[in-house]
Amino acid sequence: MMVFAGCILGGTGLSGGRGKVSGILAAVLELSVISNVMNLIGVEPSLSQMVFAMVLFLAILLASLQERASAVRA
Repeated sequence: MMVFAGCILGGTGLSGGRGKVSGILAAVLELSVISNVMNLIGVEPSLSQMVFAMVLFLAILLASLQERASAVRA
């Protein structure tokens, strides 16, 4: 799930591969830092998975809104 979230957060479009590797690496690094911080402060694994699910949901929602907005402009 973290890899999928990293790709979406990194800028890869849902309808096609328009992202950059540097963006994906930055997003995966961000998600890894969030995961490590949650582990260090003692967040339970089930809550950690829920946080990543929410991040993934928001990333997909924002990516679809961005694609929709660019389709309207074109």
